[in-house]
Amino acid sequence: MKPFTFACVKEFAPTWSCEDKVRAYAAFGGVPAYLSLLDCSKSLLENIKNLILEPGGLLHEEPYFLLAAETREPLRYMTLLEAMASGSTTLGEIASKSGLSSNELPRYMRTLEALLDIVEKRYPLLEEGRRGRARYVIKDNFLHFWFKHVRPNLHLLELGEVERVATRISEQHEYVSKIFEEIALEHFSHSVPALKVGKWWRGEVEIDGIAIDEKNKVAYFMEAKWSKHPLDRSVLPELERKAEEFEWKKEERKEVYYIYSRSSFTFAPEENVKQVNLSEVCGQPCT
Repeated sequence: MKPFTFACVKEFAPTWSCEDKVRAYAAFGGVPAYLSLLDCSKSLLENIKNLILEPGGLLHEEPYFLLAAETREPLRYMTLLEAMASGSTTLGEIASKSGLSSNELPRYMRTLEALLDIVEKRYPLLEEGRRGRARYVIKDNFLHFWFKHVRPNLHLLELGEVERVATRISEQHEYVSKIFEEIALEHFSHSVPALKVGKWWRGEVEIDGIAIDEKNKVAYFMEAKWSKHPLDRSVLPELERKAEEFEWKKEERKEVYYIYSRSSFTFAPEENVKQVNLSEVCGQPCT
C-alpha cells in the first residue's frame, strides 16, 4: 500500500492539535502499519518514547530489521542513511560523511533507490536529469526520523536515557520545519491550477515550491515557515528576490505568491499574495 500523505495521516490522531499532527507525520510518516500503533489517549511524545525510543518499543529496531531482511550488508546501508539524515544530499557529501569511496557508493545508492524504494533522487523543477543537480533524500519520514534522532543516540537509549533523548528531540525544530515544507508543498499543489509543481534550488537560493501554468504564463511561488510567531511582511520581498533567480518566462510571466505559516500573519493578503495558515492545511480532506 502506498504511504498516506499528511491529509490522510492527520485522521489517525483526531484529538491531537494540528501542530502535533504535523509532528506525528514527521516522526511516523505515512505507513499505515506504523500509524495504526498510535495511542491517541497519550501524548505524541509518549507515543514516540513508547514505540520508537524505548529499547523494547515495537518500532525501535524496525529499520534494522527492514534492511537485514532485504540486504546482505544492513550496517553499511544504515551508515549511508544516517549520513543522509544528518543533511548530506549529494553523492560527494554522502561519500564523505559515510566513509565510502565514490566508486563504491553508486551501487549502494541504486539499491536504496531502485530496489528498496527508500531513497529518492530529486531535481529542481524543470531541471530533471541535469548532471550535478540531483539531491538524494530519504522518502519515508519514519526512517528519516529514526536515522536522524534514534541511531545517533542508541548508546544513550540502551543506558535508559529515554527522557534525555526525548527532550533533545522536542527541542530540535529544524527537522519538523523541513517536513512542514513538504506538507505545504502537498497542499500548494492542490491549490494552484498548474500541472508542473516542485521545489527549486540553485546555489544558496532555495524555493520551497514553484508551480507553473504554461497556458496562462503564470508562475506560483511558495514559502513555508514553521515559526511560532506570526509572520510579518518581510517574508514577501525575501520570496520575491528568490523568484528573480527562476528564469522560466521571466520577462512575460505573472507571479503569484503563497505564504504558509504555522501561526498567523501580521499583514493583510494582497491580490497576488495568498496566505495559508496551519488550520487551513489541517482542513484539507483526505482523498
